[in-house]
Parts: sequence; structure tokens; C-alpha cells
Amino acid sequence: MTAADRAAQGAGRTAPASLADRFRIGIAALLLVAYLVEILVVTLTPSPVDRPYRASLARFIAELHERGVPEWVGYAQIEFAGNVLLFLPAGFLAALMLRRRDWWLVAVLAPAFSALLECNQALFLRDRVPSAMDVVANGLGAALGAAISLLVRLIVHRRDRLLAADLRRGSRTLQ
Repeated sequence: MTAADRAAQGAGRTAPASLADRFRIGIAALLLVAYLVEILVVTLTPSPVDRPYRASLARFIAELHERGVPEWVGYAQIEFAGNVLLFLPAGFLAALMLRRRDWWLVAVLAPAFSALLECNQALFLRDRVPSAMDVVANGLGAALGAAISLLVRLIVHRRDRLLAADLRRGSRTLQ
């Protein structure tokens, strides 16, 4: 960080984004847009995406029960887990676009986005079943993704600081 960057931060302004930051944000934005298109397709198709697979899902759940999975685990629990997993990558990518200290915004904005999707289902898609539990699961998935993103960024930041220290000491070179 240059002296000008430190002065800008001291004055309450944000230092200009580094090339590495711009690269991270650009790649994350590109992947997030592609992934959000996928989410929109899955959530706003006129009929439920699992409709053609209902019989297979019922057989799969029965097989799980035969193999020792508790009987209370059923379609609703698997759907909840699927919704968590559906929004986890979106939360991860969205948090990559933010400053590290702002990762929590994903946990606030994702449920709002999910609620908007559910409202669209209620208003315009008569074969879809909007659910508050979907909003909870989607928000949870995005928040978990954002937390994982924060953890990865902290680990990479620590690694980069150790590498910089090695380079300053001369115990390592970049080749």
C-alpha cells in the first residue's frame, strides 16, 4: 500500500482497487451473472423442475430409508437441503465481489432476492408453490457461501502475507 493509499484510507476513503482485486471482482461477477441466470431458470419455469422426477425421487427416498436414513427425512428435508445447496455458490460468488468486511450483506440481500422469486411464483406461475421455507433455505445457503468465501479469502490473505515476508527476507523468489 502506498502512502497515498494509506492517506486516502485515513481520510475515510477507500484505496483504489488493485489489479488482483479487479481481476477477482470481474471473474466473480461473470460467474455470478451466469449462475443467477441458472437460478432464474430453475425458480421461474412454469412447472416445478422436479415434476418429471417425482417417482424416481420417491424411490430414492424409500431406498435411503431402507439403508438406515431416519424416516423423518423425506422430500421436504431433501428439498430444503437442495435449496441451501442451490444458493451456496451464489453467496460465495457475491461475497467475492465485496470487500471482506462487507460479506454479511449477502446474508441480508439473498433472502430478499429469494422472497422476490417466491412472490413471482405466487403471482405469475400457477403450477409453482411459493414457500417461506424456500426463502429461509435460500438465505441460509447464500449466507453459508458468503462465510466460506470469507474464510477462503482470509486464508489466501494470510498466505500472501507470508509469501511477501519470505520475499523480503530473500528466502524465496518468484519464478
